[in-house]
Amino acid sequence: MQEALSLSVEPLAKARRARVRAEDLERTISQLATKLKAGLSLSQALYALSVESKNASVAAALRGVKASVDKGRPLGEALLDFSEVFSPISIDLLAEGERFNRLLAETQRLSAYLHDTIKIARGLRAAIVRPARALGVGLLAWATVLALGMPSIESLARSLQMVEWHWATELTMKVARAVRSLLPVVLAAVVLLFVGWRWLTRGEKGALRRSNLLLSAPLIGTLWRAKSINDFVRATGAL
Repeated sequence: MQEALSLSVEPLAKARRARVRAEDLERTISQLATKLKAGLSLSQALYALSVESKNASVAAALRGVKASVDKGRPLGEALLDFSEVFSPISIDLLAEGERFNRLLAETQRLSAYLHDTIKIARGLRAAIVRPARALGVGLLAWATVLALGMPSIESLARSLQMVEWHWATELTMKVARAVRSLLPVVLAAVVLLFVGWRWLTRGEKGALRRSNLLLSAPLIGTLWRAKSINDFVRATGAL
């Protein structure tokens, strides 16, 4: 048996493009450890998880893994059929756990590793994504309100026969007119940027492209580099 299945064997189900969040995988591994600790066999635990899972992709993968294990295939090889669902480190650790008859211990270790990784990722997301998102939503809301409310302000000014404005008000009105004329273009650009980003960062090459962009960004690059080093050290230690 090869020492690192997920690194040396080509996945058998490349056509399956399942979308599974890290939280779903961590929850599945944690529940697997709980069921194995309760005394269930691997086949029984996989069946119970496939019934209980709310993620259709995870449930289908668990059924497929159970069918392969029931036919006598090693767990690592069975997991490789669903490499789009199970991460490489998950496949390696579970395969080694079965090979050396310590599947429960390796499952618990993997669950702790995934839990800590998700916690770090959430902290990074809170430090970078949430402030940027709040700022973007705030600016968009301000621009929308200003653009939509400008006709009412101008109508009020005409009814009061106001000729001159304070310079700050005049500047605000000019910005509002510009925003109102450019708002459809800005919204279309935001949608195109979002769709383009998702397209550029999909798959393994897209993930590498995204990491390169984040590493080269000011401030964000420092945080992303620290997270990447932490992930590498922890994954190496677990393996």
